Amino acid sequence: MAEYRVLLKEIREETSRLEQLHGVQFNDETLLLAAHVAMHPQNQSAGELRERAIDVLNKACKRKHSMKNHQKELDKLKYSLRRALVEFEQLINENADGCIRDYWLSHLEKELKGDFIELVSFVKKRMCVNHDDFVSCVHDVERTHNYFQILQLLDAKVKNKFKETQVIGIEETAEIASDLTGIPVSWLRTPPEERYTRLRERLQKRIVRQDHVIEAIMEVLLKHKGESSWSGPPVGSFLLVGPYGTGKAELAKAIAIELYDDEDCLARIDMEQYMEPDLDSVSCLVRSLTQTVKNQPYSVLLFDKIEKAHSSVIDTLISSLSNENASDLRNTLIIMTSDVEEEDMRNIELAHVLWQGLHFFKPELLQFLDKMILMNWRCPLKDTTRLLLREWASKQTSEGDRTITVCPSDSALTQIVCNASTKYGATRKGLERWMAEKVFSQLSNMVYQDHQIADNYITIYIITEEIGELAFYSCS
Repeated sequence: MAEYRVLLKEIREETSRLEQLHGVQFNDETLLLAAHVAMHPQNQSAGELRERAIDVLNKACKRKHSMKNHQKELDKLKYSLRRALVEFEQLINENADGCIRDYWLSHLEKELKGDFIELVSFVKKRMCVNHDDFVSCVHDVERTHNYFQILQLLDAKVKNKFKETQVIGIEETAEIASDLTGIPVSWLRTPPEERYTRLRERLQKRIVRQDHVIEAIMEVLLKHKGESSWSGPPVGSFLLVGPYGTGKAELAKAIAIELYDDEDCLARIDMEQYMEPDLDSVSCLVRSLTQTVKNQPYSVLLFDKIEKAHSSVIDTLISSLSNENASDLRNTLIIMTSDVEEEDMRNIELAHVLWQGLHFFKPELLQFLDKMILMNWRCPLKDTTRLLLREWASKQTSEGDRTITVCPSDSALTQIVCNASTKYGATRKGLERWMAEKVFSQLSNMVYQDHQIADNYITIYIITEEIGELAFYSCS
């Protein structure tokens, strides 16, 4: 702590020179972050602590004038709101399956409200707007729920008009700090309470009908949010139980993206490879885990199908994960999954006691975990189909220069599920495989053909024709 105070004093003494050199001002948060980055154990930069900290501040000044990141964030917020609007209007106008339609209308209403609030907050903070016009528009939208109005205002009057500032703050410093320490940018830009609130909202967008699972995970994360140290136990450890195809691994992937900013922050270990008590393979697993956490401490470790592993393997694994001297898991989230047959799930639900049915798990494993969670295993595959179409459109939008939304009719969703189930079985993987062959390829061709259209916004509708075949058409 004394070393940190001395470093901070040295940084403050150098601040005036840097401010005059770059024509900027540093706020206190930036100086504190620069000192933190300089002393961080993951920072392998050359030089003394003072030189490391000054280097962070110099790099932050050079990034100040770039608005590219602000534009990227604005585009993402506008896309999310626009997509929810198009999907909501399509559902309103369609005579679809009552229960599923009502669920998605409610789901999209929540999305619209959350996306609108997030977009308004960003515009207030980052953009140059006519105050009276903007406030009037926000009030109108809150009263009428005509969310297109805010998008029209942004497109017409404040396009690319970002605020210029001479103050260097966390926003300008976060990416540099992340590169040097491995700490996700979002962790540096937002306090834990806000970060986890956003995590909840974004997981609920990506993972439907599993709110109780998300809430159970959030409960543990919020409990740990105030704890801070250079080493310690995992930020959270969970066992997700449900039949094959209920989205356990997909939830782990979503957490890696939304909590740690990157899908590559997910490390998956297939525990089916450890069904035998092979000491060499177990030692290799432990070494691999130690190195993974050392290289990328901010990550999700996914132990898939944990029930398949030999009991001695699990003993060694738990011993390694519990040894704080061997692995620093303080910023790592651990998820284990277990496949349970549907008949066993019914018995568990009838007994109202989840873990009586899981006699094959050793007490040492259960004691290691923060939560053991039963997945909702009755999610319609039509929901999964809609989510897969959303993911495809989002990926195409982020990688290209067009804003793409895909709107399937209820009959199209039914047809896709029926065709996929007939050919590959009624599972998520079967659905993904069939859609890759018959749906995503067709959508990609349409996007390529529509590049001749000047409009940046493309909506592709999927319907069924009288003979039961899928039909695709687009409008801009």
